[in-house]
Amino acid sequence: MTHRSAPPGGAVLLLSSLLASVACHSHSAGNVVAPSEAASGPYYVATNGSDQNQGTTTSPWRTISYAVTRLKPGDTLFVRGGVYNDWLDNPVVSGTSWASPVRIAAYQGESVWLKPSGGSYAIELASSQQYIEFDGINIDARYNSLGAPVRIEGWSGGNAHHIRIKNAEIISGGDGIPNQGTSGGATAIMVTAAIPGVVGGNEFQHLVIHGGGDPGDFAYAFYVQSSDNLIEQCDISDTSGGGIQIYNGYGWRPSNNIVRGNRIHDIRRSGDNRIWGIIDAADGTQIQNNTIFNVGTPASVGAAIDLYYGSGAVVEGNTVYGNHPFGIFIESGARSAIITNNTIYDNDTNVHNLSADTSVVGDSVPIRR
Repeated sequence: MTHRSAPPGGAVLLLSSLLASVACHSHSAGNVVAPSEAASGPYYVATNGSDQNQGTTTSPWRTISYAVTRLKPGDTLFVRGGVYNDWLDNPVVSGTSWASPVRIAAYQGESVWLKPSGGSYAIELASSQQYIEFDGINIDARYNSLGAPVRIEGWSGGNAHHIRIKNAEIISGGDGIPNQGTSGGATAIMVTAAIPGVVGGNEFQHLVIHGGGDPGDFAYAFYVQSSDNLIEQCDISDTSGGGIQIYNGYGWRPSNNIVRGNRIHDIRRSGDNRIWGIIDAADGTQIQNNTIFNVGTPASVGAAIDLYYGSGAVVEGNTVYGNHPFGIFIESGARSAIITNNTIYDNDTNVHNLSADTSVVGDSVPIRR
């Protein structure tokens, strides 16, 4: 079923069609009969397995898309090394808490790549999925229809939340249509909130994210519309338009997101002339201990850190250098922000403050111009 329309305000949302369950995917194992003797877990997937197996270490399943439908709260699925032409299209699977999650993890010491040739996303969660952890599952989305890796949705049809993705490399692609601006591109991780009251609570840790977008498209590493999410210790480069955008074009503001300890660098492409490392239009965002460099071009507008709108942001302990045109840009719509203890140097302009009630205080150091 087709749902959602592109939000106002330049939000980079892509239309998608969701199937009712993984069991009816064209790429899944088909009408697989449940094993007569169920394995007790942990469970296993391998490239030489079969979805008619038991899911054990000696009798593994073949596809991740089938295997996740067999999991219940507290279960772990170990994925043996290899490349999987597979994708997760709104599977029916959930944990109940971080004490009893569903965990999908690369087998220790082995490299796992999810490399779909079909579907719109490598992973799309759009109903009631919660407390799912992906650990070590690399994604190469350059060959699916949108070139988009991950979408976690909050909309009138459901609210996926408390999803954790960590210890992986994520590569975005494109849909092959250039010059779509904010309507095109392939944001690596899209977290939507199309209605009020959407629960976030997602965590993204130790990810390497790069690529995405046809010429003239925006394709961020993260586009976050919901609240209470964590982006931590990620390396972001060569995206289109920006590294991290926290913004909701539907008319309400996200709150209490944390962006810390990330390395954001070498972002030179865009759908137009706007390029950001981090752009924030939310309340209470904490932007701490990030290193941001080589963002923008001499002809671009934007900043390494742009406080566009919202109140109560904390920008602290960041190292910001070599960016165009601004290191930190505090726009007039930003209120009551705290800018302190940052190291800022060698940007075209180190700090540009248009806010009526925000001061750059503490040990923020514009070392040189």
